[in-house]
Amino acid sequence: MFAAADSDSDSDSKDIAQMTQTADLVFQGKVTSIDYKTSEAGDPFTFVTYQVDKVISGSYTDPTITLRFNGGFMDATHTLYSMSSEQPTFDVGDEDMLL
Repeated sequence: MFAAADSDSDSDSKDIAQMTQTADLVFQGKVTSIDYKTSEAGDPFTFVTYQVDKVISGSYTDPTITLRFNGGFMDATHTLYSMSSEQPTFDVGDEDMLL
């Protein structure tokens, strides 16, 4: 997953254009929910659900898509359990372009 942001750099634009061409799906959407769940083995995961507003490239017809990321918070205590510094962060209401 890559969330694109506005950039003035030509090289950034070329990188995004190149990634867009090779991505299976590129869409614009809005975060509608964020859920934290723990697997049976005790590993934490974050589930981010997007309302799909526009499919830019690829084929996708469902109104929502849910992405799963390693790490997150413990279910009961909401204590940070495992998170990578490179992992994206999300808030309900965020509007992003993802590929």
